[in-house]
Amino acid sequence: MKQSQSNSSLHGVFLKVFETGVLITGAPGIGKSDLALSLINRGHTLIADDCVLIEIENDRIIGQAPSNIKGFLYLHNIGPINIIKHFTQKAFCEKSFLDMHIQLTKTPASDPLPEHSSIKMLNKEIPSHKLDNICSRPTEILVETLVQSFLLEKNGYNANLEFKKQIAKA
Repeated sequence: MKQSQSNSSLHGVFLKVFETGVLITGAPGIGKSDLALSLINRGHTLIADDCVLIEIENDRIIGQAPSNIKGFLYLHNIGPINIIKHFTQKAFCEKSFLDMHIQLTKTPASDPLPEHSSIKMLNKEIPSHKLDNICSRPTEILVETLVQSFLLEKNGYNANLEFKKQIAKA
């Protein structure tokens, strides 16, 4: 990650999922672009693939693709595809605010009730989640579920806390 106080470039894929800016990172070859293709196929929107430029705008982080790769998604063994030509204009967005971060891993989570964490980018705390990308899991549905949970929490509902309260009653 190249970073200064006001801007940075990151390796990952940046999408809008349910109108929420989601940065997905992980080791090279872990499946970020394939996951992005699945999410785009489900109606979500690509902002940037491989390189994401972020900066502060209106006291929030905003991200976009560098101009030379804007609108393209690179898929291993296939090559680059033009998202607008393969889908429609609705499948691509120039830029978006960054609301949450998901790190793809190959290691299954050991905690059945993970605590919330965050990652610092440009001196801003961004909610962050680890998601194991194991072949048998429907990763695109899990990303959608994480985003829906994030949106519910923004509106005051936390399923982890509710679940722990219910367990404590038993």
